[in-house]
Amino acid sequence: KDTAAPASGDPESKKSSTKTKTVKSATSSSKILEKKTEKRVAKPAAKPAKAVKPVKPAKVAAAKSQEKAQSTPATQSGSASRKPVSVQLPSLQELLEAGSHFGHKVSRWNPRMRQYIFDVRNGMHIIDLTQTMTMMKDAVNFLVDASRRGNILLVGTKGQAATIVKNAGSDHGAFYINRRWPGGLLTNFKVVRKSVQRLMDLEQDLAAARGYETKRERLLLERERDRLAQMYEGIRFMDAKPAVMIVFDTKVEKIAIKEARKIGIPVVAVVDTNCDPSLVDYVIPGNDDAIKSIELFMNVLVQSFTGAETSAQLIKLRNDYQARINQVKSETEAEEERVRKERESEIQRLKAMKEGKIATAPEMVSRPLGEGRVVRVMQSELNESAHAPVSSGGSSMPKSEKHAKQEKRRVVRVKSAEVVKSAVKSEPKKPVSKAKKASPKTAKTQTKKTASAKTPAKKATKKASASKKPAKSAKSKK
Repeated sequence: KDTAAPASGDPESKKSSTKTKTVKSATSSSKILEKKTEKRVAKPAAKPAKAVKPVKPAKVAAAKSQEKAQSTPATQSGSASRKPVSVQLPSLQELLEAGSHFGHKVSRWNPRMRQYIFDVRNGMHIIDLTQTMTMMKDAVNFLVDASRRGNILLVGTKGQAATIVKNAGSDHGAFYINRRWPGGLLTNFKVVRKSVQRLMDLEQDLAAARGYETKRERLLLERERDRLAQMYEGIRFMDAKPAVMIVFDTKVEKIAIKEARKIGIPVVAVVDTNCDPSLVDYVIPGNDDAIKSIELFMNVLVQSFTGAETSAQLIKLRNDYQARINQVKSETEAEEERVRKERESEIQRLKAMKEGKIATAPEMVSRPLGEGRVVRVMQSELNESAHAPVSSGGSSMPKSEKHAKQEKRRVVRVKSAEVVKSAVKSEPKKPVSKAKKASPKTAKTQTKKTASAKTPAKKATKKASASKKPAKSAKSKK
């Protein structure tokens, strides 16, 4: 505006006017392009808003009910089968009293546990228990859901945790390993299952007293049963992989954690300051060496699956199996006792028969049933009773006649034995051939005799030599 407008007839003015027009047109075109691009970019964001249609209130209620039915079928079935689980978590004071805040020495720590460490005192790490409580709550909620899907496996083979793990698994219906981790339990379960079946067969055979003949064989079978029971007693009825594995001390149970991660089983573990938390799905930072701390964590975790159907079925299976084994054992013991008593009674009866305390068959006939009746009777006595004359009164042969018959038999036997001896003596002796060699005993006696014959001659020669020796000695002195 300040500059004067050039004349219309000048060519320079015409050129400047054309330049200004082109600049204006370029700026206007660029603005138009920017607006178009903004519209193009804004269009896709606006499309989904147009696609959404207003829904009537009845349809909204139906959709909400469908979503609830689809999202919570498991929880509804679980609530129908058992009551909602209420887990009582420990307080901060209880964790401190149990010593759950103590870690390992600073020199033994794992740097990945840095986020769970509160402070260092006297060269030892102190665990942050506030994180422990929150993470324990998450682990318990996960275990409550997982216990509806399958069984839970407890693993703790170190000395402090072995008995606690066994008691918790047997009382609350969970599988457990408390001695040594059997390699391939999760990755090669078909082979491990054979060892478990062998354990059950041995228990049944020993309860029924079969599979062995001698006492030594029975002892060998009992040793094999005890060895297998130490490893496989806690997984006796495990037919499928567990839903969750709870571990105490991940450093000791590193093989078990590797197998679980390989198969895809989630791991819940109490992790100390010397362990690697990245190997565990649900970490509970705490002391895994103190017995009180382990008991505290176990009591909390066990509450999450005590009322589950899977744990109740496992407890029932174990009780039925143990009752069946005890019943078979009691039956076999009763049978062995009966056989032993029969054997003793048979021995006593035979002794009485030898001593003549049991009456013979004719005397037993006169007695009523149940008064010392003998079942077994010698055949000779039966023959005698059959041929014996019976008086009109029904009494058997008198004892004097019977003793006389027995004496006659004894005399006949003695006479027959004497005749046999005399016949043997009267037989001519066969001449012994010279070719036969003398027995070693006769040879020894002959050598002794020759030695005794030679001894007098030897003595005489010794005396003569002794008498000559002094003369020689006298000559030598001279």
